[in-house]
Amino acid sequence: MEQNVQNWSHTTNNIYNAVLLFSIGTIVAGLLAGLTVAFAMLGSGAVLFRILTWIAQIAVAVGYVLYMIGLGNLRCSVNEKESAALGQVRTAAILTIVTAILGLFSIPGWINGIINFIAFVMMLVGFNTLKKSETMPLKARTGFNQLFIAMLLNIIATGLVVIFSWIPLVGSVMSVIAGILGIIGFIMVITGWAAVKHAPAPIA
Repeated sequence: MEQNVQNWSHTTNNIYNAVLLFSIGTIVAGLLAGLTVAFAMLGSGAVLFRILTWIAQIAVAVGYVLYMIGLGNLRCSVNEKESAALGQVRTAAILTIVTAILGLFSIPGWINGIINFIAFVMMLVGFNTLKKSETMPLKARTGFNQLFIAMLLNIIATGLVVIFSWIPLVGSVMSVIAGILGIIGFIMVITGWAAVKHAPAPIA
């Protein structure tokens, strides 16, 4: 029992740190990508910001790798049903690593959008199971509920970009809306895992 409590505490803390890394990295990469375009239009400085963008994208990929490892370790602290749900989230994390890597090679955004959409749906299903778990303590369920809502927001945001990005004016408006939803989603991912981290270990 004591070993399970220690494993839960250590692993959820590692997951939270990984979430901070890929969440902040994603926001920074987006800002740097925008600066790259702006400085390219000015005719100078674009190369530096492009390199910084790549570094931020690598940090995002590393964060997701650590996240994936943490989820794998967390499966040892829960029951079979919850372990399967964490497995779904872990598989989705692998897909997000793929999109982060593809982003380094200027792959069309709609391809990454579709992959991210699939990943968010898988996470949504996994977190839905976890938030309803009878073996999870209330605080952990609250955290997983926040993660569920975050994935729902990310699905909406990604869908808006993929569907409307090809329409000039509408696409720009939808991109702004998607960006706002994405930021809210990232914040909820951080607060959600923070709640899980501070929750007592589940009955396993």
